[in-house]
Amino acid sequence: MGKYTPKLPKAVVEFEVRDKNGKLLEKGKFPAKSWVGNIIGLLSAILSTWSSPSSLLTVWTRSDLLDTDNTARNMGLGASASGVPHGGCASAGETGAGIVVGLSDTPVSIGQYKLITQIGHGTSGNQLQYGNTTVESLVKNSTWYFRIIRPFTNGSGGTVTVKEIGLYVRLGLSGSPYYYSCMLARDIPASAINVPAGSTLTLRYIISHSLS
Repeated sequence: MGKYTPKLPKAVVEFEVRDKNGKLLEKGKFPAKSWVGNIIGLLSAILSTWSSPSSLLTVWTRSDLLDTDNTARNMGLGASASGVPHGGCASAGETGAGIVVGLSDTPVSIGQYKLITQIGHGTSGNQLQYGNTTVESLVKNSTWYFRIIRPFTNGSGGTVTVKEIGLYVRLGLSGSPYYYSCMLARDIPASAINVPAGSTLTLRYIISHSLS
């Protein structure tokens, strides 16, 4: 029997920049190497529930997750704040969930809990208009994978340079208002991505797992 080499889930980031007429200006692809510590905190929280209150709606986990304010939170399994979507999907304009972008190329470290300098949603200088984040259905072949996709449109009138890319998830966590954002990944492209005025940047995280 040959030696078994453990396989871990992998992620790749794809990007495209197109002008207002849809003409391709730049595209690229690079391995996403930078799951931060929260990815393990999330698994730990899911697997290690420790409190079952009288209400059957919520089971609180250990406080192994850091939100984007660097506060340790318990996750509520089954909890939901009324009218607030949870998970990695995000509607247009939302900056606390889904794929997010920023201006800093500070190296990634395992304890980081948010982007260093997140780009805001809007049309002012160094802002981009955040589109919907879509989480596609899981594909099950010899490799299992799914894609997370988000467009960003530059209506600022000048070039915006993206130097950091992150993946945020909104979860039901302890405290008030019972939902917070957590960063699972932060990546630095080998070369900064320039998004000219009037153009659209589309980013895709492709997360996959295979035993081969």
